[in-house]
Amino acid sequence: MGPLLSITAIPSAEATTPRWHYETAYDNEDGGNWQRNDNNEEANLAWGESYVMMSLASMYRTTSDPIYLDRLAWHIDGVLQQRDDARGVSDYRGVSGACWRCISYSAEPYCWTAHSGMIGFPIADFAAMVRESGMEDHHASDGETFGDKAERYITATIETVMYHEDQWNDAGYYVFREDADFWEYAGVDVPYNMNSAMGRMILALYRATGDLQWRDRAESIGTHFFNGISIGSNGEYLWNYWGGSYVVPGEDLSHAFINVAFAIELQQQGLVFDEDDLWAFSETLVSGAYIDDYTHARFIGGGETNYNSDPWITALWAPLTPWRTTVYTIGRNLFDREVEPNTLQSGWLLLGWALLAEFQPPHCTHFFYTVDWEDQGYWRQATAYSGNILTVPPDIEQGCIIPVEYEATQPVTVGQWDGSSYHPVARWQGTGFADHRFIPYEHKWPHEYWMNGILYQFEDDFIAGQGIRIREPKNITSPIIISAPPQSCTPGEPVLFTPTAYGDPPLWWSLESPPIDARVDPATGTLSWTPVDSCNASFVLRVDNDAGADTQVWTFSDPIEPEEPEDTSTPEDTSNSEDSSNPEESDTSEDEGQINDSPVGTNIDSENSGCGCSQSTGASWLWIGGIVLLGLRRGHRKVGVREVAKPRAHF
Repeated sequence: MGPLLSITAIPSAEATTPRWHYETAYDNEDGGNWQRNDNNEEANLAWGESYVMMSLASMYRTTSDPIYLDRLAWHIDGVLQQRDDARGVSDYRGVSGACWRCISYSAEPYCWTAHSGMIGFPIADFAAMVRESGMEDHHASDGETFGDKAERYITATIETVMYHEDQWNDAGYYVFREDADFWEYAGVDVPYNMNSAMGRMILALYRATGDLQWRDRAESIGTHFFNGISIGSNGEYLWNYWGGSYVVPGEDLSHAFINVAFAIELQQQGLVFDEDDLWAFSETLVSGAYIDDYTHARFIGGGETNYNSDPWITALWAPLTPWRTTVYTIGRNLFDREVEPNTLQSGWLLLGWALLAEFQPPHCTHFFYTVDWEDQGYWRQATAYSGNILTVPPDIEQGCIIPVEYEATQPVTVGQWDGSSYHPVARWQGTGFADHRFIPYEHKWPHEYWMNGILYQFEDDFIAGQGIRIREPKNITSPIIISAPPQSCTPGEPVLFTPTAYGDPPLWWSLESPPIDARVDPATGTLSWTPVDSCNASFVLRVDNDAGADTQVWTFSDPIEPEEPEDTSTPEDTSNSEDSSNPEESDTSEDEGQINDSPVGTNIDSENSGCGCSQSTGASWLWIGGIVLLGLRRGHRKVGVREVAKPRAHF
């Protein structure tokens, strides 16, 4: 096996709102079925269902909750039934292969590398995550272990890769089939996004198997893409759909997401790209496509703005957040305002909410600088150009986001001070009404200006009496678990327990290091676990909200068997032996010799003959366990009013 890097070792704290938005959105499309029962004739699997599967993988990385592995496996099993060799249909050559043919973009049925990569990536990613997180022995709802499913999915993914093997060029790219003479691209190199889609699947296959041939091929694909990148005036990376020398405006944001995601995944394996490269990709979005909180360009190098629904694709760039917090706030501010979870019916918008949950930085609270603000009770209004606020990040070496309510009559640019100049981190249009936004803290500029705070400036064309208004920060109470854990368990009998916690909603309950098949309902915290052969287990119950988290360690152990009383009689002492066999007298001696079977050191009533449970608190950053009830939902704040459009067709 090759290196198995752990998936998100620290769960995404303080991100419960986007998690619940995801849960609301997931059920919108056919009760959670989405396109799992569709074929790919119209590319529904490649440009719809694939995003749904990626979103479930993202939510597992966010919460480590087995329910997302279970849902993902259910979707994968449906998608594999739609493969050509399962359906008994063929491509233009008459080959019924391990692919998903499409008839939308060509005169004959054709299996596209892009489609195979988009569909195959989350299938291989499932296998990799199961092995990386040690979930092989846990069971899906159909009774099959995740480990057995992972083995099947690895085989299926390799079959799909091999279907395209005759299209591979050792220079690091795939080509369109040379005998596909029904269109002009026969024998031509596939575009970067199609190559990257295959690369993502192949790299995930390496993570799942450790087979170096897959690592080497993924590296070759990544190097081919890297060599086609140009550098813009702000240090941003620029490239074209078809490759070659860069021509403005370059690749569109939607397809570019595939390239960027592949680059990040390569960097996580120590291949091709480094952290400086990922900053340059973040600059691509921030400098090239982002205009303000309402306006985005369609392409990485500018061009037409707000084409169809392309601006919403910015949330899919959220994996760049660890390197550039502004990338997160660009997508999050847009989704909070425009993407209503209750009406969402697009797979890639569902993925957007999942990635916003997975990569949300912690909150940080603002406070006001001493001058240039008029106190208006709950609000303060700038009395001069460039009013200032500050924040103290929880960790100055990591990004955080500042939630603010504001009101502005004209456009505002928010800048972060680095000790010598301001760097623009947000641009907002005038509202004329109170609205909310997140301001990013960029840890690249960790200059502490006053009272250990990072300084921000609101820049506008100041008009007296019409300066920007900022609300005083709202205090959110972090959760505290106030209940004690159950006191006993018995092998073969279910453990059911609902904890309680104090703190502002929305809450999200989870388990870290759960025993096999233990689940917890994220809405109620109800634990459901049936120990099979032994109670011996130690795991952590965790509860999060948007301000913080609390944990409680639960430790169970098997009952201690009582020792047999020692026989002190001698062979010669026959009278004592006879007396000791008298039932009336033996009852008393057994009571006196009974040993308390409660485990030493546990807080358990001696009348309980089951196993003991002790508790302590702490933050053991391991991985989190599951959901019992799929249908439980909490209330949600409305974040938009218009129905989200279906995705446009992709080539």
